[in-house]
Amino acid sequence: MFKNKNGLTRKEIKQKEREEYEKRVMNYNNVVAIELANRNKPKSSPKDSFVSIQKVNKIYDNLVQAVFDFSLDIKKNEFIVFVGPSGCGKSTVLRMIAGLEEITSGNLFIDGQYANSLPPKDRSIAMVFQSYALYPHMSVYDNMAFSMRIKETLVPVLDDNGNQVYGPDKTKIEEINKELEGFYKKKEEFSNIEKLENELNILKDEIKKIKEENPNLIKNKELKFKEKEEHKLITKLYEAKLELKDINEKITLLEENLKETENTNVPQFVSKKLNKEEIDERVDEASKILQIEEYLDRKPKALSGGQRQRVALGRAICKRAKLFLMDEPLSNLDAKLRVSMRSEIIRIHKKIGATTIYVTHDQTEAMTMADRIVIMKKGVIQQIGKPKDIYNHPANIFVATFIGSPSMNIINTKIIDNKIKFDDDNILNLDPALVDKLVLIIKEKLAKINYFIENGKEQEYEKSLNAKREEFKLNANKKGYKFEFDENDQLIDPLTSITLDDYEKSICDRIYEDKLTEAIKAKEHYEKLLETKEYEIKFGIRPENVFIENNYVEENIKASNKLTLKITIPELLGNEYYLHSSLQNHDFIFKASANNELKENDSIKVVFDLNKVHIFDTVDDEILL
Repeated sequence: MFKNKNGLTRKEIKQKEREEYEKRVMNYNNVVAIELANRNKPKSSPKDSFVSIQKVNKIYDNLVQAVFDFSLDIKKNEFIVFVGPSGCGKSTVLRMIAGLEEITSGNLFIDGQYANSLPPKDRSIAMVFQSYALYPHMSVYDNMAFSMRIKETLVPVLDDNGNQVYGPDKTKIEEINKELEGFYKKKEEFSNIEKLENELNILKDEIKKIKEENPNLIKNKELKFKEKEEHKLITKLYEAKLELKDINEKITLLEENLKETENTNVPQFVSKKLNKEEIDERVDEASKILQIEEYLDRKPKALSGGQRQRVALGRAICKRAKLFLMDEPLSNLDAKLRVSMRSEIIRIHKKIGATTIYVTHDQTEAMTMADRIVIMKKGVIQQIGKPKDIYNHPANIFVATFIGSPSMNIINTKIIDNKIKFDDDNILNLDPALVDKLVLIIKEKLAKINYFIENGKEQEYEKSLNAKREEFKLNANKKGYKFEFDENDQLIDPLTSITLDDYEKSICDRIYEDKLTEAIKAKEHYEKLLETKEYEIKFGIRPENVFIENNYVEENIKASNKLTLKITIPELLGNEYYLHSSLQNHDFIFKASANNELKENDSIKVVFDLNKVHIFDTVDDEILL
């Protein structure tokens, strides 16, 4: 009988594939239901953010999810870099910001404007691609001027002295007022609620009177008719109150938003077609910034890769867009040109004062260019922070090894009696206070796991129920939706009476059970650590935080006890060595100055900077200390 490497038969494989597909379907339905409900709710972005991405998900038609709950607020003039391996979802997020990919769920704001359904041409963005995307039959000048010739461009409004005019955002005020007007009209439609309540009370009194006069009477036609009318009125009143409550909430939020917009002064712009002189001025200015004035009459085929990329940047600069999006623009360039273009892009960014989102798989570009870095893996944000913070305080092993060259040394080991024994010759002494802190963190993680084991299934049910409730709210006002009554003819509140059917529960159970298996393993692991006091960890230290004995000048180093390492490969890089050795049967790399005379098979004494030691969890690779 055929079995795969996991010991599953063909039938079991198909069953597993079916279960995975059902989970993806349920996940998609939940995400879409919440998004449909979200579209009818008032939305806003934080005051100090220029681009606000709020819980954005992307699920393709084949139900594969590429981006999971991506949230990020970007300030004006900030340079943000999305970095991660191929297939991590960074370009997908960029394309959703540009409007080239549809957002499955979540909110996107650009300069305070809700942009989910905004066409790309109205988002005031400029995009620079990896492939340059230049028109081969046009000169450099024509490539840079083309977009300004065919469409209107936003230009600043200036006063008589040539200064930028500031004032309230009239376009936004007009949009809010238009939206408010629609809700005010809708609210007027519910002016008959009081009348409906009176009719219902009268009808109830009539029914009560009939029942009192004829207590033993089997329901006659008149009573049946009146009770049926009562049900209709109760349903109608519930629908009306539900929608009116929703409308009032929206009006309150919009009125607050309007007041704030009216009291906030922003630069004023007007949209117009540029004349030839204005186009010439913009092209000349961009060409000077990029130092390509002498190439304006050339065709792209007569330019080098770096020059073509400058032209693509120039085209973006000419637009004077609010937002620059760059999708791996340096990937096609050679190593030397990449270095010069990195500094060129930073210089341009600072000169024009634009907000820039830059996508790359190169951690060197991310570290050297970014104000903040967003590290992604499999569609999930791993860490957001300034380059130095991410380098010194990685959130997990993926970040620790992805950022930095050479990457951080990671060794599977144990802490016993406040010591790490790598081998007989190398025992690292740790501060007892550090180990005490580690024990507290392990206990906290164990408490979270126990909570999940007890409540995880209910959480999965509640997640699916919330999606069903949101779906109900959308359907509540549709004609023909039937409400239910109990045996006392009282309306059952639909929101509290919504339940999951057996099929929906079974999928939730499977999702929970998959997580439960991992949770139980983690629980047993943590309990064993606390019982034996032998703490299995992944020890991490960067190559530059390992020093040859008595050969370091940096201040604030907390030197460990001495360890002995044997050099297996000395790599000389001019001013420094990358020294390869072995520690607990792991390849271990550290740096040393080229002033040292070092050769293969030398045994040297080293110390670790205990301030820069990282301890990771063996269960989920997350940072512990």
